[in-house]
Amino acid sequence: MDFIPESIVLKHNPETLEAVRKIYGFENAGDMHEAIDKLEDWIRMQTHFVKKEFPRHRLETLLISTKGSIEQAKSRLDKICTFKTLMPKYYQDFNVIEDFKKLNSQTVRAILPKMTEDHNRVILLKLTGHEFSHNIIEDMNCLAITYAEYLYSHDYIDGFIFIVDYTEADLFDLSTKINLIQLRHSTAILLEAFGVRVKAIHLVSTSKVVETLIKIFRQVVSEKVANRIEWHKDIESLRDRIPDDILPIEYGGKGKSYKVVHDEWLDLLSSEKVRAFYRDTLEARTDENRRQKQDFHNQYLGMPESATTERPSHVRMPAVRINRPALYTRASREKK
Repeated sequence: MDFIPESIVLKHNPETLEAVRKIYGFENAGDMHEAIDKLEDWIRMQTHFVKKEFPRHRLETLLISTKGSIEQAKSRLDKICTFKTLMPKYYQDFNVIEDFKKLNSQTVRAILPKMTEDHNRVILLKLTGHEFSHNIIEDMNCLAITYAEYLYSHDYIDGFIFIVDYTEADLFDLSTKINLIQLRHSTAILLEAFGVRVKAIHLVSTSKVVETLIKIFRQVVSEKVANRIEWHKDIESLRDRIPDDILPIEYGGKGKSYKVVHDEWLDLLSSEKVRAFYRDTLEARTDENRRQKQDFHNQYLGMPESATTERPSHVRMPAVRINRPALYTRASREKK
């Protein structure tokens, strides 16, 4: 595939495909096609993969996330599939509007439509809550996966720039609701499996509680990522980092309103077409009883204990039958 799939919420620079390929050694399109062919051959030989066919564009974005390394792409794809079996609570056929009403009322999530000149995507997360749920990190993980699955199948980028705006949030309350194990799940899923390449993280707040949050983040991310966190006490300093044509109008930029972008993404992800797409991605999981025992021990037994809600029979813990998890009921938790 030598084109980027169309999307009503994402725009690309005219030269994005060729430029990003060139960064990672795929200036010749034939080299990318050959790498994808090798990855497909490997996938067909994985007896523990339930699904053996993946869109070629998805495999290409996987290779870009590993800077062209086929071996790392294999490992990353194995994690993507395995986590669906080991952490099924995060991977369900969610309706992003109906199933996350409280979180939607307390956060704005805007993946900004225009990319930077160097082909990075800017993501804005604005928190406005004052009594956050104890499940906020778990809920954010569920939502992050639905966004990531769409992005890595429809976007083409070098990396991500994150803006996290805490100016209207009760940070003390938020700091008491952060579950460190669930936060480690976030980094495992997004950084290790999806391969989110963090270019910068801009935190916006005047509260000194941000220092506490940064200390928490440093416990779950690499030093390289931690050193890319920058704290802004005002919007003006943020404007020095984000181009005006991308920054939303609420921040003094010329970009689309973050409220409009947030609603457009909710409408898109809750549409039947995209939900059908997402249900198909849920099939790309593993049957751990078909994997070689030593491979599982080497790769996954070091994960936080509560992560693995289902385990293969060769692990010394109560085994649960491995199959597609039942739909996750959230109604009781939305009341908390």
